[in-house]
Amino acid sequence: MRHFNLNFQYGGDIRYFTFYCLSDLHLGTIVDERLLDTTVKEIDANPLAFWFGGGDMIEAVNHKDNRFDTDTIASWVGLKDPIGSEIEYAYNKLKRIAYKGLGLIEGNHEFTASRDWVRDVHQTLCTKLDLRSFGSAATLNLIFRRGEGTNRGGVVTFPGLIAHGTTGASKTNMVRSLAEPLSMFDVYSGIRFCLMGHTHDSNSILFNREFVDINGRKSKKCLAARMGGLMKYMGYSQRRLYKPIQPSIFKFYISPSRDMITTNLGDITERSLV
Repeated sequence: MRHFNLNFQYGGDIRYFTFYCLSDLHLGTIVDERLLDTTVKEIDANPLAFWFGGGDMIEAVNHKDNRFDTDTIASWVGLKDPIGSEIEYAYNKLKRIAYKGLGLIEGNHEFTASRDWVRDVHQTLCTKLDLRSFGSAATLNLIFRRGEGTNRGGVVTFPGLIAHGTTGASKTNMVRSLAEPLSMFDVYSGIRFCLMGHTHDSNSILFNREFVDINGRKSKKCLAARMGGLMKYMGYSQRRLYKPIQPSIFKFYISPSRDMITTNLGDITERSLV
């Protein structure tokens, strides 16, 4: 598993950062592109917004794949080279916010395209968007440093795990299983968040966990979440009896000043900063 340190600078007037999870976009089939376009505009307009790519950014199947479905293929897909046209389409959708991207996870659709069709979709998208590859899973340190001119120094780090996942997309009712990957890390690791894709829903849980550092034991809030997806309930997702899911894009907030991670903005904005 790869590891990355991602650095952010903030001042005393910055209350929170917003992180979007663009996962399971499946561009190439019929998806909620309006939601994606709206989210891209939000990210571009907010100087403190960033995004992760959670895998399956495009559909990445061709006519020899049993997932290929002419009833649900997007009208813009070039049938001579569907994967190539999807790569270009995804690039054009996301290039506006490439400078806000933190990295891309490789999903199972990118993986099978590489294995079966010798098309390295994941690396091609990383190269075109100039983004780092997280591989299929990665541990991250989101490191927040106070900038010059502030009256307090200090560094706040939020360690986390991001992965695409491989469980069946129909098994989305086990909300509590979201926290299971965090159990791989002991109380000394400091892991504060776990982001998983593949199942297309965006449920999440916030819970307290006790950690140990040089200052002793301390209880901190942690986040476990599924990153959402844009695919509509039709085609092979319906034939395989996947659970109907509303298209969604998951986002969460981090307040370095409060050492807080949350999905509820009110937790940050409705309280005075320390």
